[in-house]
Formats: sequence, C-alpha cells, structure tokens
Amino acid sequence: MTIEKPTGLASCIALLVSTALMFLSISASGYTEYRVDLSERDVQQVNIEVRFNGVTGKTLDFHLPTWRSGQYLVIDPVGTMSGIEVIDGNGSALDFRQTAKSSWRVERPTGVADDVVVRYRIYADSLNDRTRHVDSEHAFLNPAAVFIYADGHREEPIEVDIELPEGWQAASGMEQPNRGFFIAPHYDRLVDSPIEVGTFDMVTFEAAGMTIDYLIEGTWDGNEERLVQDIGALVEATTKVFATARRGLPTDRYLFLLNSKSGLGGGTEYYNSTVVHTDPRAFWDEERWKRFLGLMAHEFFHTWNVKRFRPAAIDTYDYLDINYTEMLWVAEGLTSYYDEILPVRAGLVSISDYREQLANTIDSVLDNPGYRHDTLARASFEAWTKGYHRGSDRSADKPNRTVSFYSQGGLLGLVLDLEIRRASDGERSLDSVMSALYDDFPLG
Repeated sequence: MTIEKPTGLASCIALLVSTALMFLSISASGYTEYRVDLSERDVQQVNIEVRFNGVTGKTLDFHLPTWRSGQYLVIDPVGTMSGIEVIDGNGSALDFRQTAKSSWRVERPTGVADDVVVRYRIYADSLNDRTRHVDSEHAFLNPAAVFIYADGHREEPIEVDIELPEGWQAASGMEQPNRGFFIAPHYDRLVDSPIEVGTFDMVTFEAAGMTIDYLIEGTWDGNEERLVQDIGALVEATTKVFATARRGLPTDRYLFLLNSKSGLGGGTEYYNSTVVHTDPRAFWDEERWKRFLGLMAHEFFHTWNVKRFRPAAIDTYDYLDINYTEMLWVAEGLTSYYDEILPVRAGLVSISDYREQLANTIDSVLDNPGYRHDTLARASFEAWTKGYHRGSDRSADKPNRTVSFYSQGGLLGLVLDLEIRRASDGERSLDSVMSALYDDFPLG
C-alpha cells in the first residue's frame, strides 16, 4: 500500500544540498551522535549510545527531560532508564554521579578536549502516552523520553543512527539521508521529531503545495482513496486560514504518524509531524471517523499555533522543570475551535453536524461546576497539576475545580471570531489574527 514520494531531479538536488550543508556545519563545530540498538526489542529494551564530540572542561552535565512537548505533565521517563556507563573517546571509564532526579555529572580530570560516550538502556512499554514503545513488531521513540542532552551541547547538530532489524524501515520529520539515519540542526529539533521504526505502510500525496507522508502502523482496513481525499481537504482548508500571511508555508513536507490499535486515542503535535492514535473502528464507523478528522485537524493546525508561534513564557522549553503560562487557552483552546470548524470548511462535516457538536461542547462546559469559579488563564497556569492527570483522585474531582482550556477556550475562539467579523463588517476574522501572529511572532 506504499505510494512512493515524487523523486524528481529538483527534489533530489534539494535533499543533497541540505544534507551537505548540514554535514558542513557538523564538521565545522561539535556535534552529538545517537546510536539506537533494537536487538532486545522482544523484551522491550532499547540500548542507546550517545557520543558528545569535542568535550572541554573538567565536568560534563547531562540530562533526560522530565516531560515531553504537547503534554503539560511531568512524566519522568528517567524511571525507565538503567545500566548507565560513561567512557572517554579511548574507551576508558569516566566517573560520574547523579546530581538530581534526571541529571548526572561526568568527571573529566584532565579537561583535555575529547569525546564523552554515555551508554544506557530504556524500558519502552508506554505507547498510550506517546513516549516510547518497542516490541517485536515496531518501535516508537519520542526523543524527549529516550535521548539525553548535555549542557553546552544542546545547540549542536545531531545525528541519529538506528540499527534497523531486517525488513524494517524508519520514518521521522527529520532529514533522512539514509534508511536508518537522521540529522537535525539541534537537540530542540530532535525532540520535536518522533521516530517510528517497523514494517509500516506509507501513503504519500501532494496537498496545498506540501508533500504529505501518511504513515500507518498497526491495524488498517480503511479506504486509502478516502484517506488521501479527506486529509488533503483538511490540509487545504488549514493553509487557507493563513492565506494572508507573508511567511508562506511553514514546511514543504509533513508527516502524519498514525498508530492504530484497540483502545488508543489522542495526538501530539511536533515541528513538521504529528503522532495520532486511534481505535481501528474509526476507519469504518462514520461518527468515529468524523471525530478522528477533528483530531487530525487539531494536530495539523498546531504546525502554526504552537510550533511556529506560541506564548512567550514557553518560547524556549526548559526540559527539566515546569514551564508555566496563562495562555494555553490560546495554544490549545483556539486550536480546538479550528479543529471543529476546519472539517466543515473542508466539506467533510455538515453544518448541522457542527451545530450538534457545538451544542455538546457548550453542555460539557456548563455541566462542570468548575467554570463558575475558575478562569481560562488560571486553568492554563495550573495545567501541570490539574489539567492532564488521569485515573487519580485529582482527575475524578477535576470538573469541580477547574475548566477545560480546550473546550472553553474553543468556545471563546468562536466568540472572538464572530465579534471580529461583526466589528469589521466581515473584512477581518480570527483567521486574520492567526495570520498576524504567524507573521509577527516567529519562534527562534
């Protein structure tokens, strides 16, 4: 079921040039190499080797993030880490000690420039939270839950080399010069680029001037023609929101990484890709399919709202601490407004279905007592402690204490859109605001 990506001369030359420039930057400065060994996948273990090249100074501090982007919740993947050892470029052991929950310090007595190599294992059994999962059928690696980084080396270019089991392939939003080999300009881009490895299917098509790669891992018995048509329509409708922006498209290639298994749901946005989970019933149950379209619209819209502009308080991520902001209702709530309206604009959901969905959203907000005494700003700030916890006493009582910056933020998006259209006699809309944010507040 694989449709190959177009391989014209111009696209091949562009890939070669970008790869060459990346390697030139690597050779001109330090860089970090990650090696991934999946030989113990049957027991859900991943062996990692990280080489920090040209380290100077008598100490090196390295860390594993405590959270992943797209979910404002401390998950502490360090609990799955074991077997840490550190050596120098000649293979001699270096002393190191743990200095904090997710941090270590390497002692380098001479301080002479040399490589530092860190080896460790990760137990990968967490697919439903989209962090890390490895078994005999596939491997999903969210770099924030798998790959360490070192102080002073976060801005250096990255190489990722995966030892592919026979018959397996790999995909990610990163540049991919070879089958199991990826490059990224820095660690932030690495952790914004999840990796799927296995015998997945890939559907590739063009939409709105972008190459869309749709990766399918797991159970799939859907209609490929409808998939291409509906996702293409969503992509077209989304890019039209930013039609007046000066910056043009945020990327020329986008990867949808779908994992389809019973009981799965939800999604997470990344720089030029998304991870979406669904129960296989979404491919033949019409109501589930409509909800799945909303999920994909939500994550794709994040390519602009969050990945190309976002609240200043979380402009640069601190991977070891909570990143507070009062504006998740903008990042997630306004995106939720668009995930309901974009399928309508794309011709995939009727106006009557949208009205029913809107009524359900209003009911869900009014049925929760928390809306009477909490604000969207406060709910955004407290997302880390109240917003994402499930299966605990905190989640059971959440409707009484807080509001959903997704649902209520989406309703505010509707109100803002209608008011802007009214005040401007239809000349402006919330689309105009999104385009201005995209133009005037670029990240980095």
